[in-house]
Amino acid sequence: MLARSFAAGFVLRPLPLSLLVAVAAVLVLPDSAQAQDTSLTPSPDDPVVGVRSEALYEITFTGAWTTTVTSGGVPGDAHFSRLIGGVHNDEVTFLKSGEEASVGVESMAEVGGYTTLKSEITAAGDDHLSILQGTSGSAGPTATVTFSDVTLSTDHPRVTLVT
Repeated sequence: MLARSFAAGFVLRPLPLSLLVAVAAVLVLPDSAQAQDTSLTPSPDDPVVGVRSEALYEITFTGAWTTTVTSGGVPGDAHFSRLIGGVHNDEVTFLKSGEEASVGVESMAEVGGYTTLKSEITAAGDDHLSILQGTSGSAGPTATVTFSDVTLSTDHPRVTLVT
């Protein structure tokens, strides 16, 4: 599979406080913390959160696939496939650096097919909270797609979103 990198930005923005369901605790690392762990998996010695909470977010994808970031120019039919993903916990992984992607993510990357990934997210059962799916078939190279009222919770704090 030929991998190409295209510029795009995601913005995860909390909605106004009036829409906040509960306040999540913030963990501050001591100054003596060594190298920063860039993985998304909590350390085994992290405290377990005693109070479950939820928060609403707005996620905005902004395409930045332009001649400035693409050597050789942008193809005439340039587009991003339909955005799809889900809110889930760390018991399920669809894409991990250095490892093989799920069949659904591979299908998205190769042909823009989203039905297999949607089935994988649904099959995650209690490990997924919701499916996020763009409303259109594709988005132009500089399009913006926004998902409003996305609920993340203490039990489902992760978002996977691909195009």
